[in-house]
Amino acid sequence: MQTEDLRISLRVRRFLLSEISDHQRIDVFDSYEMGRVLALDSRIQLTERDEFLYHEMLVHPAMLTHPDPRRVLVVGGGDGGAVREVLKHPTVERVVQVELDAAVVEAARRFLPGLSSGYSDPRHELVIGDGVRYVEETGERFDVVVVDSTDPIGEASPLFSDRFYSGVARVLLEGGIVEAQGETPFLYPDVTGSLCATVKRVLGRVKVILGFVPSYQSGMWAFVLGSRDADLEVPPAELRRRYEERGLEGRTRFYTPEVHVGLSNLPPFIRELLDRHGV
Repeated sequence: MQTEDLRISLRVRRFLLSEISDHQRIDVFDSYEMGRVLALDSRIQLTERDEFLYHEMLVHPAMLTHPDPRRVLVVGGGDGGAVREVLKHPTVERVVQVELDAAVVEAARRFLPGLSSGYSDPRHELVIGDGVRYVEETGERFDVVVVDSTDPIGEASPLFSDRFYSGVARVLLEGGIVEAQGETPFLYPDVTGSLCATVKRVLGRVKVILGFVPSYQSGMWAFVLGSRDADLEVPPAELRRRYEERGLEGRTRFYTPEVHVGLSNLPPFIRELLDRHGV
Protein backbone atom coordinates (compact mmCIF):
# COMPACT_ATOMS: atom_id res chain seq x y z
CA MET A 1 0.00 0.00 0.00
CA GLN A 2 1.30 3.46 -0.94
CA THR A 3 -1.74 5.48 0.16
CA GLU A 4 -5.43 4.70 0.54
CA ASP A 5 -5.77 5.32 -3.20
CA LEU A 6 -2.50 3.92 -4.52
CA ARG A 7 -1.31 0.32 -4.53
CA ILE A 8 1.79 -1.33 -5.93
CA SER A 9 1.88 -5.13 -5.91
CA LEU A 10 4.71 -7.57 -5.29
CA ARG A 11 4.36 -11.16 -6.49
CA VAL A 12 5.10 -13.73 -3.79
CA ARG A 13 7.02 -16.90 -4.52
CA ARG A 14 6.38 -18.57 -1.14
CA PHE A 15 5.65 -17.64 2.49
CA LEU A 16 8.24 -18.67 5.07
CA LEU A 17 6.58 -17.23 8.18
CA SER A 18 3.20 -15.76 9.03
CA GLU A 19 2.41 -15.22 12.70
CA ILE A 20 0.79 -12.83 15.15
CA SER A 21 3.11 -11.69 17.93
CA ASP A 22 2.07 -9.81 21.05
CA HIS A 23 2.42 -6.58 19.06
CA GLN A 24 1.79 -7.16 15.35
CA ARG A 25 1.50 -9.50 12.41
CA ILE A 26 4.86 -10.70 11.08
CA ASP A 27 5.30 -12.09 7.57
CA VAL A 28 8.48 -13.24 5.87
CA PHE A 29 8.26 -14.35 2.26
CA ASP A 30 10.32 -14.85 -0.87
CA SER A 31 9.33 -12.61 -3.77
CA TYR A 32 10.15 -12.88 -7.45
CA GLU A 33 11.51 -9.36 -7.87
CA MET A 34 12.93 -8.20 -4.52
CA GLY A 35 14.21 -11.36 -2.83
CA ARG A 36 13.24 -12.11 0.75
CA VAL A 37 10.81 -9.64 2.34
CA LEU A 38 9.89 -8.75 5.92
CA ALA A 39 6.43 -7.23 6.42
CA LEU A 40 4.83 -6.04 9.65
CA ASP A 41 1.07 -5.61 9.74
CA SER A 42 1.14 -6.15 5.95
CA ARG A 43 3.52 -3.20 5.40
CA ILE A 44 6.89 -3.92 3.81
CA GLN A 45 9.74 -3.15 6.20
CA LEU A 46 12.59 -4.34 4.00
CA THR A 47 13.51 -6.44 1.02
CA GLU A 48 16.84 -8.18 0.51
CA ARG A 49 17.35 -6.40 -2.79
CA ASP A 50 17.14 -2.80 -1.59
CA GLU A 51 17.55 -2.83 2.22
CA PHE A 52 21.10 -1.48 1.93
CA LEU A 53 19.73 1.72 0.42
CA TYR A 54 17.75 2.32 3.60
CA HIS A 55 20.09 1.06 6.31
CA GLU A 56 23.20 2.78 4.98
CA MET A 57 21.47 6.17 4.80
CA LEU A 58 19.84 5.67 8.21
CA VAL A 59 23.17 5.06 9.94
CA HIS A 60 26.24 6.46 8.19
CA PRO A 61 25.28 10.15 7.91
CA ALA A 62 25.04 10.43 11.70
CA MET A 63 27.99 8.13 12.39
CA LEU A 64 30.30 10.10 10.08
CA THR A 65 28.99 13.47 11.20
CA HIS A 66 30.18 12.49 14.68
CA PRO A 67 34.00 12.59 14.90
CA ASP A 68 34.37 9.63 17.27
CA PRO A 69 31.19 7.59 17.88
CA ARG A 70 31.88 5.03 20.60
CA ARG A 71 28.54 4.40 22.29
CA VAL A 72 25.47 3.98 20.08
CA LEU A 73 21.78 3.42 20.85
CA VAL A 74 19.51 1.84 18.23
CA VAL A 75 15.78 2.20 18.91
CA GLY A 76 13.78 -0.36 16.94
CA GLY A 77 15.41 -2.04 13.97
CA GLY A 78 14.61 -5.59 15.07
CA ASP A 79 15.73 -6.93 11.67
CA GLY A 80 19.32 -6.05 12.61
CA GLY A 81 20.22 -3.97 9.55
CA ALA A 82 20.93 -0.77 11.48
CA VAL A 83 23.10 -2.63 14.00
CA ARG A 84 25.04 -4.25 11.16
CA GLU A 85 25.86 -0.83 9.67
CA VAL A 86 26.76 0.74 13.03
CA LEU A 87 29.24 -2.05 13.72
CA LYS A 88 31.12 -1.30 10.50
CA HIS A 89 32.64 1.67 12.37
CA PRO A 90 35.73 0.48 14.28
CA THR A 91 35.37 3.35 16.77
CA VAL A 92 32.25 1.68 18.23
CA GLU A 93 32.73 0.08 21.63
CA ARG A 94 29.10 -0.58 22.57
CA VAL A 95 25.73 -0.77 20.80
CA VAL A 96 22.55 -0.99 22.85
CA GLN A 97 19.45 -1.89 20.86
CA VAL A 98 15.97 -1.43 22.30
CA GLU A 99 13.38 -3.39 20.31
CA LEU A 100 9.75 -3.74 21.37
CA ASP A 101 8.99 -7.07 19.70
CA ALA A 102 11.25 -10.06 20.40
CA ALA A 103 9.44 -12.01 17.68
CA VAL A 104 10.84 -9.67 15.00
CA VAL A 105 14.37 -10.34 16.23
CA GLU A 106 13.75 -14.08 16.16
CA ALA A 107 12.31 -13.90 12.63
CA ALA A 108 15.37 -11.98 11.44
CA ARG A 109 17.73 -14.48 13.02
CA ARG A 110 15.94 -17.36 11.33
CA PHE A 111 15.27 -15.93 7.89
CA LEU A 112 17.47 -12.84 7.35
CA PRO A 113 21.00 -13.79 8.42
CA GLY A 114 22.51 -11.16 6.14
CA LEU A 115 20.90 -8.44 8.23
CA SER A 116 21.05 -9.94 11.70
CA SER A 117 24.75 -10.84 11.73
CA GLY A 118 25.50 -8.09 14.25
CA TYR A 119 23.51 -9.87 16.93
CA SER A 120 26.46 -12.18 17.52
CA ASP A 121 28.92 -9.30 18.01
CA PRO A 122 30.06 -8.97 21.65
CA ARG A 123 29.70 -5.17 21.44
CA HIS A 124 25.94 -5.54 20.91
CA GLU A 125 23.38 -5.68 23.73
CA LEU A 126 19.71 -6.33 22.98
CA VAL A 127 17.03 -4.95 25.29
CA ILE A 128 13.45 -6.03 24.67
CA GLY A 129 11.32 -3.13 25.76
CA ASP A 130 9.77 0.24 25.02
CA GLY A 131 12.12 2.80 23.48
CA VAL A 132 10.32 5.81 24.93
CA ARG A 133 10.58 4.49 28.47
CA TYR A 134 14.20 3.45 27.91
CA VAL A 135 15.43 6.94 27.01
CA GLU A 136 13.49 8.37 29.96
CA GLU A 137 14.86 5.93 32.54
CA THR A 138 18.30 4.64 31.51
CA GLY A 139 21.47 5.80 33.18
CA GLU A 140 23.47 5.24 29.99
CA ARG A 141 24.58 8.00 27.62
CA PHE A 142 25.36 7.79 23.91
CA ASP A 143 27.25 9.54 21.14
CA VAL A 144 24.73 8.55 18.45
CA VAL A 145 21.09 7.48 18.62
CA VAL A 146 19.57 5.76 15.56
CA VAL A 147 15.77 5.57 15.43
CA ASP A 148 14.71 2.74 13.11
CA SER A 149 10.96 2.88 13.67
CA THR A 150 8.02 1.63 11.66
CA ASP A 151 5.44 4.07 10.27
CA PRO A 152 3.97 6.51 12.84
CA ILE A 153 0.84 4.49 13.52
CA GLY A 154 -0.08 2.35 16.52
CA GLU A 155 2.75 1.51 18.90
CA ALA A 156 5.34 3.36 16.79
CA SER A 157 3.55 6.73 17.05
CA PRO A 158 5.30 7.78 20.30
CA LEU A 159 8.67 7.57 18.55
CA PHE A 160 7.70 10.70 16.60
CA SER A 161 6.72 12.72 19.69
CA ASP A 162 8.18 15.55 21.76
CA ARG A 163 8.22 13.19 24.72
CA PHE A 164 10.48 10.70 22.96
CA TYR A 165 12.89 13.34 21.64
CA SER A 166 13.10 14.92 25.08
CA GLY A 167 14.30 11.50 26.25
CA VAL A 168 16.75 11.34 23.34
CA ALA A 169 18.11 14.75 24.36
CA ARG A 170 18.54 13.37 27.86
CA VAL A 171 20.70 10.40 26.77
CA LEU A 172 22.88 12.19 24.22
CA LEU A 173 26.41 13.00 25.30
CA GLU A 174 27.97 16.35 24.48
CA GLY A 175 28.21 16.55 20.70
CA GLY A 176 25.73 13.70 20.35
CA ILE A 177 23.61 13.18 17.23
CA VAL A 178 20.31 11.45 16.55
CA GLU A 179 19.20 10.17 13.16
CA ALA A 180 15.71 8.87 12.39
CA GLN A 181 13.80 7.66 9.37
CA GLY A 182 11.51 10.50 8.33
CA GLU A 183 9.01 8.82 6.01
CA THR A 184 8.31 9.93 2.42
CA PRO A 185 8.09 13.69 1.90
CA PHE A 186 6.46 13.04 -1.47
CA LEU A 187 3.38 11.16 -0.26
CA TYR A 188 3.33 12.10 3.45
CA PRO A 189 4.80 15.62 3.55
CA ASP A 190 3.16 16.54 6.84
CA VAL A 191 4.67 13.51 8.59
CA THR A 192 8.16 14.45 7.43
CA GLY A 193 7.62 18.12 8.20
CA SER A 194 6.16 17.47 11.63
CA LEU A 195 9.04 15.18 12.62
CA CYS A 196 11.58 17.80 11.53
CA ALA A 197 9.70 20.45 13.51
CA THR A 198 9.68 18.20 16.58
CA VAL A 199 13.42 17.55 16.37
CA LYS A 200 14.16 21.26 15.95
CA ARG A 201 11.84 22.26 18.78
CA VAL A 202 13.28 19.78 21.24
CA LEU A 203 16.95 19.60 20.24
CA GLY A 204 17.50 22.88 18.43
CA ARG A 205 19.35 21.70 15.33
CA VAL A 206 17.96 19.63 12.45
CA LYS A 207 19.12 18.48 9.03
CA VAL A 208 17.38 16.45 6.31
CA ILE A 209 19.08 14.08 3.89
CA LEU A 210 17.15 12.34 1.12
CA GLY A 211 17.43 8.70 0.11
CA PHE A 212 15.75 6.32 -2.31
CA VAL A 213 14.27 2.94 -1.40
CA PRO A 214 12.30 1.40 -4.32
CA SER A 215 10.15 -0.90 -2.16
CA TYR A 216 8.97 1.96 0.09
CA GLN A 217 6.07 4.31 -0.54
CA SER A 218 7.01 6.56 -3.49
CA GLY A 219 10.66 5.44 -3.38
CA MET A 220 11.79 8.80 -1.99
CA TRP A 221 12.66 8.76 1.71
CA ALA A 222 13.79 11.34 4.25
CA PHE A 223 16.41 10.86 6.96
CA VAL A 224 16.36 13.39 9.78
CA LEU A 225 19.40 14.30 11.88
CA GLY A 226 19.26 16.35 15.06
CA SER A 227 21.51 17.59 17.84
CA ARG A 228 21.67 20.06 20.69
CA ASP A 229 25.25 21.14 20.09
CA ALA A 230 26.91 19.26 17.22
CA ASP A 231 27.65 20.89 13.88
CA LEU A 232 25.58 18.85 11.42
CA GLU A 233 27.39 20.35 8.40
CA VAL A 234 30.75 18.58 8.17
CA PRO A 235 33.07 19.69 5.34
CA PRO A 236 33.17 17.18 2.46
CA ALA A 237 36.91 16.63 2.82
CA GLU A 238 36.49 15.74 6.50
CA LEU A 239 33.66 13.30 5.73
CA ARG A 240 35.90 11.64 3.16
CA ARG A 241 38.79 11.46 5.64
CA ARG A 242 36.63 9.81 8.30
CA TYR A 243 35.13 7.40 5.77
CA GLU A 244 38.56 6.21 4.65
CA GLU A 245 40.08 6.20 8.15
CA ARG A 246 37.31 3.92 9.41
CA GLY A 247 37.81 1.47 6.55
CA LEU A 248 34.39 2.00 4.99
CA GLU A 249 35.64 2.29 1.42
CA GLY A 250 34.23 -0.71 -0.46
CA ARG A 251 31.98 -1.69 2.48
CA THR A 252 29.00 0.49 1.51
CA ARG A 253 27.01 0.03 -1.67
CA PHE A 254 25.12 3.33 -1.75
CA TYR A 255 26.46 5.67 0.89
CA THR A 256 29.63 7.65 0.24
CA PRO A 257 30.66 11.06 1.58
CA GLU A 258 29.90 12.50 -1.85
CA VAL A 259 26.39 11.00 -1.81
CA HIS A 260 25.96 12.39 1.72
CA VAL A 261 26.75 15.91 0.50
CA GLY A 262 24.74 15.61 -2.69
CA LEU A 263 21.57 14.33 -1.03
CA SER A 264 21.81 17.06 1.63
CA ASN A 265 21.16 19.63 -1.11
CA LEU A 266 17.38 19.56 -1.01
CA PRO A 267 15.12 20.29 -4.00
CA PRO A 268 12.87 23.35 -3.76
CA PHE A 269 9.66 21.46 -2.96
CA ILE A 270 11.31 19.86 0.10
CA ARG A 271 12.71 23.20 1.21
CA GLU A 272 9.21 24.72 0.87
CA LEU A 273 7.78 21.84 2.91
CA LEU A 274 10.25 22.46 5.72
CA ASP A 275 9.60 26.20 5.61
CA ARG A 276 5.88 25.56 6.08
CA HIS A 277 6.71 23.64 9.25
CA GLY A 278 9.04 26.30 10.56
CA VAL A 279 12.22 24.29 9.99
